[in-house]
Amino acid sequence: MISNDPNSGTLVLRLIDNSENKEWSNLKIHTLCFQETGNEDPLENECLGEELISRTNIGVNDQLTIRIKPGKYTGRILVREETFFLGNTVVSVGLFGEKLSSQVNCEHLSEKLNGAIFDISRCPGILIKPGKRTMIDFVVTNEKESFPLRAFWLALFSKGLSGGSRQFSINHSKFHIYSE
Repeated sequence: MISNDPNSGTLVLRLIDNSENKEWSNLKIHTLCFQETGNEDPLENECLGEELISRTNIGVNDQLTIRIKPGKYTGRILVREETFFLGNTVVSVGLFGEKLSSQVNCEHLSEKLNGAIFDISRCPGILIKPGKRTMIDFVVTNEKESFPLRAFWLALFSKGLSGGSRQFSINHSKFHIYSE
């Protein structure tokens, strides 16, 4: 799948921080996984396919570039970042290869799993064309949702205030995919 062939295409990942305070200038991509099968948990760190990126930071001025053989691929990208003391989070999953009901680029929604809120972007497959660039932008929006009381009580009665995730707020985020 990864290729040095000059006829390969290029997959480019970029981070765009549109948050109010520009507080997410660097985020961790936990996994970029292609052709994954059998994974029922979108927040799973482990890739059950071909992992192209694992635990890699991306900044707003960076572009992660991967040369890939031409074709249409399914994929999953997991981005998860938390400010330790304040409990601010960005948790987002991009699912590529989804059958969408309309001609939109990606459908975006928020879900709750195991007490954590995260964003999901359901997008069409990743189409890699020879000599062309396929862009995936990860956008942190200025939409922020806070829930300090829920997080406090959840932390107090589950693992205690010193252990586990303390998601006091989430900056909503989404993926966009397009070709250049």
